Order: sequence, then structure tokens, then C-alpha cells
Amino acid sequence: MEFKKLSPIILAITVFLTGCIPHQSVEEVSLVSLSGCDYVDEELTECTVAIPHYGRSKEEVPTEQYLSYTAKTMKEIDNGLESKSPRPIRMGKLSVALYDEDLAIKDLSDIIDMLARDPHIGRDVQLGIVGGKTKKVIGTKYSENQTTADYLLGLVEQNERNIFPKTNLHRFLYAYYGRGIDGYLPYFLWEEGEVRMEGLALFKGGKFVHLVTNDEVLTFKMMVQNFNQGVQAIELDGEEVAMENIGSKVKYKIEGNKDNPKFVISVKMNGVISEISDLNILETNKRVKKIEAAFSSFFEKKSKNMVAQFQEKNVDPLGLGHLLHHRKGEITQEEWNMRYPDVPVDVQVTVDIIQTGISS
Repeated sequence: MEFKKLSPIILAITVFLTGCIPHQSVEEVSLVSLSGCDYVDEELTECTVAIPHYGRSKEEVPTEQYLSYTAKTMKEIDNGLESKSPRPIRMGKLSVALYDEDLAIKDLSDIIDMLARDPHIGRDVQLGIVGGKTKKVIGTKYSENQTTADYLLGLVEQNERNIFPKTNLHRFLYAYYGRGIDGYLPYFLWEEGEVRMEGLALFKGGKFVHLVTNDEVLTFKMMVQNFNQGVQAIELDGEEVAMENIGSKVKYKIEGNKDNPKFVISVKMNGVISEISDLNILETNKRVKKIEAAFSSFFEKKSKNMVAQFQEKNVDPLGLGHLLHHRKGEITQEEWNMRYPDVPVDVQVTVDIIQTGISS
């Protein structure tokens, strides 16, 4: 079955019950806070929703109702989920929407287009890709005093304060519809009743094409935004040295013209040494300079390797084509797709150790 024929099924979870309800109160409807779609096979898709139920007081622990239905068509999913709910289902309070890896690899373009057009879906909705089944992520109880949607939002926000770049529907749509830039979403992994963020899923259009792993996320964030969190450890002269980022700033420069550009990404990072095996390594300024050079070299090498991977996959999460289009003149997406894999990109990282952050 072609995906365009399958798309109504997987769109159902975010679209099929978002009609106007001017005369229905909150008590009269079931408000979905969390949704997920899982690939079953070429014929079937399974969709799951979580509906929270709150008590009369704020102190009462919220309970959740989970509804799933597997079908071929939008009408079957509509009827199937409604048949399991005592009240009409509405998506106006949706806060997290998940899609399993198989669907994302196949193509989420139709889902993304419908999310963009649906006025009932807020632009701050958190999207995510799951390595495994979204049904398991949704149906697992992670906290005694939080709904699953709130728990997942907290998980994302905590990681975004640390080493993950900020993501939501609005930011993803900006990249999806933009010229010369590709989007990314958090990648979750569910194992043995626990869910964790395992990296970033990079998209080319609506297709998941590359994974930035957890040990690469800090370096990726360093290239896309200014921030002041995150710890990186390296080995130097047989000693384990960990540095905490207390301020990182990135700038992009384009050398040459539109037809023959060269990109220079400059990163300046201030850090403190938060952990070290041998305090004697910090005794002299010369040794501190050696640590700075080692971290600079580490980030430069890692950054360049990542950019090479992006170019090999022809995915541009850094938005280099977007930058070229706005600074050097109009370029079509087709032209950029042809040029991007061979465009020279240099990454220059300067690390300054401000203080050790430890004491003997």
C-alpha cells in the first residue's frame, strides 16, 4: 500500500476529532494530552491516546485513560476510539505527539502538513520520535503525581536546559517549510519500563534520515545556539578531565560568493574544570593552556566529523543553505541540495578555562 493511501490513518490521531465544539464544556469531552502513532505493517497503523482525569482537588493524583485502536482507514480509527470513550474525544489540549521510528523513516510529511493547518493544535506542542513503540511509552506510569504527558514534557525541558537544543512544533515547522534548513526532534528510547532521551532525529523534509547520538548532542548544540550548560570529559596525559560549559557563543561567516561559498563556524566557549584526577595538572598556566588546546581540538574534530556526516546524508540541520540564501542571494532548494554535499565548512573552536571549579 502506498503511504499516501495510508496517511489518513496516521493523521487520525492528531486530526480526526478536532472539530469546533462551542457548546461543549470541559466536563463533557475527553481532552487528549498525549498521542502516539505506531507502524504495524503496510496495511495497518495503531494509534494511542492518553486522557487525564483530575480529581476535585489539586492534591489528588491524576489518573489516565489509555485508548488504542488499529485500523486501515481514518473512519475505522475514528469509530474505534470513540467506541471506547464515554465522551467525545478532543485534541485541543494536546501537549505531546509521538511517532515511532518506522513511521518517521517512511515519511511524516502528511502528518506535519496537517499539524501546521490545524488551528486546534498549539504551536508549542512537543513532537518526538520513539525507538520502539509509542504505545509502550504512553501506557507506562513514570510518576505518582504527574501525568505521562507532563512527565515527558519535564524530561524534555530538563534536557534542554542541559545539552539538548530546544524543539517544538513551531520550530520544526519553521525548518520544514524553510529553504536550506532541515528540522530535528528529540529521539526517545523505551526500555524495561523506563523512557529516556537518546539523541536527536534529523529530518530531510518529512523523513527521519540521521540520528545525532547523546555523546554528540552537546557538540551539536554548540553549533546551533548560545548556551551555558553541559559537561564534557576528555582524557589528557592519562588523566580524566571534565569541563563545565559556563558560556558558549557561535557565529557563522560566509566567505566567497553565492556560487562558491565557504562557511566558517566560530565557537567561543568559557569553561570551568569540574573534575580532574590529578590536581597537579592545574599548577601552572602552561598546563591550563594545554587543557584549553585539548578541549578546542576535541570539539573541532567532533564538529567537523558531524558536519561531514550531515553532508553525506544531505541533511542541513545547521541551516547553512538558509544562511546563504539570506546573506548572499536567492538560491532554490534544488540548487542547495546539489551543492551542499561538497561545500567547504570549517569549524573553529576556542576554549578558555576561566577557573578550575574545584579545590584540593
